[in-house]
Amino acid sequence: MLRLLGCLMMIVTGSLCGITKSKAIRAHTAELKTVCSMLREVSELIRYKRSTTDEILASLSADSRFGSLAAGRAEHLSCDEKALLCGIFSKLGTTDAEGQLSMIEHGASRFAEYAEDAATEQKSRCRLYEVLGFMGGAFAAVLFI
Repeated sequence: MLRLLGCLMMIVTGSLCGITKSKAIRAHTAELKTVCSMLREVSELIRYKRSTTDEILASLSADSRFGSLAAGRAEHLSCDEKALLCGIFSKLGTTDAEGQLSMIEHGASRFAEYAEDAATEQKSRCRLYEVLGFMGGAFAAVLFI
């Protein structure tokens, strides 16, 4: 009975490992899409309201979707993606409106590419990680028997 319970726990643990990895990939894709939305919002604030940098950051911080990203707390972005986002925000307010808009459009296109790549990776790998987690747990359980 104890051996059967141990086998079951191995299967559950392996499955949870696969599900955790799968959720991390999904969260990365969702955060990249949120960054794209945030950059569109910044572009609209500059284009239509001619907002200053402080007004833009206050507006983003007030929005629940963008608050953590505007504060620099991107949880699921890679180092290159974080550096690109920090570079965009550090250069806000250094040029005229057209220069800022072109810089933001460039960043938005880069993040759109990242999001597209992450969506492709999500389609191909999420199910793979879930199945590998289950099968790894099942294999360990069979070895334990």
